[in-house]
Amino acid sequence: TFCKFFCISNASLERNLLLFEDFSVILLYG
Repeated sequence: TFCKFFCISNASLERNLLLFEDFSVILLYG
């Protein structure tokens, strides 16, 4: 269960980082 939780949290963390990069690009160039 710990591995499953870690994999899920890791995937959501990567997704949040991608969203944050898109948001900062919008702030810089938008």
